[in-house]
Amino acid sequence: ATEALEIATYDALEHLARYVGDEQTAKLAASIRADEERMLAKLRAELPKLTEAMARAEIGGEPSYDASTTGAADAARAGGEKVRETAKRADASGRKAARQARKVPGVAQAEGQVKGAAADEADIPIADYDKQNAADIVARLGELSQVDLAKVDSYERKHANRKGVLEKVNSLRGEEPWPGYDELTAEEVRQALAGLDDKRVAEIREYERRHKGRKQVLEASERELSEA
Repeated sequence: ATEALEIATYDALEHLARYVGDEQTAKLAASIRADEERMLAKLRAELPKLTEAMARAEIGGEPSYDASTTGAADAARAGGEKVRETAKRADASGRKAARQARKVPGVAQAEGQVKGAAADEADIPIADYDKQNAADIVARLGELSQVDLAKVDSYERKHANRKGVLEKVNSLRGEEPWPGYDELTAEEVRQALAGLDDKRVAEIREYERRHKGRKQVLEASERELSEA
């Protein structure tokens, strides 16, 4: 289900980008979708082999190991490991492509809106979302990226539609200090601060305070400003 949602998301993003004439974003979305489709195809190719091996072991009564051949259970284990490795490689490729796409202004929020509209509760980045009261959700929103804020906004409007949650999401949504900022680690942001002018550093500090509030980033921005 997750892969199908990812494919549908980037399909929608590609069509949206082409509609507004943004060919660069459309190409990136198409590239990411292709990665997701390849991952799904690889998994579908491996899973029948794993299922057959398990069936031979559990139903057919074949021994799990034979001195001369690898038995069904061993094949199942090997097949399972191959599936996991395939998934890891494809997932890494998909994440890399997604990070690249989110460097294009507007892509992160559009991605979140599309995903939120089609999401189930399990897809929302706050555990047990539907069981949380508005105050608990509001307290967690500052930790989320622009992609996830857009996802929550779309999901909330479709379901509980709580005014307090939507107002808080709206107050946090906006342009990142630069496209792709939310994808960076604290160390990557710290390194990027060097050489920026005071205005940019102050903007980054304010954004970080309102969102993830990472100590390393805040301390680095304070140092940059104090040394100016």
